[in-house]
Amino acid sequence: MNKSQSIIKYPIFILILLASVLCFTRDSVADVTICGEDPRTALNNLTPGEDLLLCPEVTHDFGDGQTRLGDMQGSVIRSSVPGTLAPASGTFIFINVPTHNLTFSELHLVGKGTGHAFRFDAGSSNMTVQDSIIENYSLASYVKSNSPGVENIKLHRNIVRYNISQGFLGGSPGYEVLDNVFIDNGSNGIYDHDIYFGCKDNFNGEPCPQLIKGNYLTGSSRDSNGDCYASQIVAHGYVNGTVIEDNIISEPDGYVTGFCYGIDVSQLSKNDYPMTDLTIRNNIIINQGRVGINVIGATGILIENNTLWSRDSRYDGGKVAVYIRSDSDTGGGDVTIRNNLIDYNGRISSGGVFQFSSDLTGPIIVTNNTQYYNDRSFFDVDADGTVGYGDIATVLGNLGSAGTASDLNQDGVVGVDDLAILLRMFVALNWEELYLD
Repeated sequence: MNKSQSIIKYPIFILILLASVLCFTRDSVADVTICGEDPRTALNNLTPGEDLLLCPEVTHDFGDGQTRLGDMQGSVIRSSVPGTLAPASGTFIFINVPTHNLTFSELHLVGKGTGHAFRFDAGSSNMTVQDSIIENYSLASYVKSNSPGVENIKLHRNIVRYNISQGFLGGSPGYEVLDNVFIDNGSNGIYDHDIYFGCKDNFNGEPCPQLIKGNYLTGSSRDSNGDCYASQIVAHGYVNGTVIEDNIISEPDGYVTGFCYGIDVSQLSKNDYPMTDLTIRNNIIINQGRVGINVIGATGILIENNTLWSRDSRYDGGKVAVYIRSDSDTGGGDVTIRNNLIDYNGRISSGGVFQFSSDLTGPIIVTNNTQYYNDRSFFDVDADGTVGYGDIATVLGNLGSAGTASDLNQDGVVGVDDLAILLRMFVALNWEELYLD
């Protein structure tokens, strides 16, 4: 072999060697499957990159110990049969040692009425809980917002129900609460909520992006009679870059008290955490208490394209759609409220459906909002007293026509855009029947 041949073949040999090493490494990381036997030990011994598969035939009791795993490099704790839920109990408390890059998926977690199903602390990051049911804990999830390094906690497509104190509590940079279903969480009056979040103030003005999107919420802090006594989505503390959008908040007729607000972003008494850059859009709030959207102490507020619909017989006080106030420590102002639809019957607050404290600063822009006050709903286009399939048929029958109640966006002609508006509201009003039955 001459020198030129050896120069060519040597790197080829190295590439083959590297490829064989990589293949061996990948194949050597094998998933672990268990059927109930000591799941806590299996979790603690899991090799980073492996998945822990739980068979759906038995309940896996993880106990109540602390969980200290380090960087799990994308490991998933999940059902061994895709599309089914693996029964499990116990708590996952990530404290003292940071845990990173770990997902829980397709589990049915049932607690004992106490404890946290998940607690993310000690700098844990890049963790996801998805496609699971979490019920009968004190808290379904607690993201400890004042713990340095906690970030990118994502809670997606879960059913969160019958938890004693809160649904999801806490927040962090990169916090996502997406496409979950919240049913009857909380029991402590005005203090318990389905989603209760906020960030730590690092006193540097940096954004703390948090996204609350696409969730269905009903039954916040019900009492023994089934009455809602607390706001559904609540933020306190540091807020900078929060988006609350595309959520459906719904209370059944006859169970709404004045305390049952839809969305409440407000500064707690004696706190001075800045609240800025807040967006609340495309939400539907059905049967609120006194206030639909309440904001106190925030600057830079955009509230747009929300629908607030109320036909409740329980709460007979004056209703306010949006209430914006300043805070003595953090001030408030720079408000835009546009393209919202207010569809109320019953009493309206004497101050109107949009109310502001006199000491707000910056521009206050209220424009292009539709306000409809009648016992018959704006969406009841066939005037039969309900919003249902008959209204859909009526809009379809009126496509292309003008001058009818089917022209929901009031652009002069009935089109598929009006049908889309009606269908969105129809789904919101019938969500549980359509998706949970």
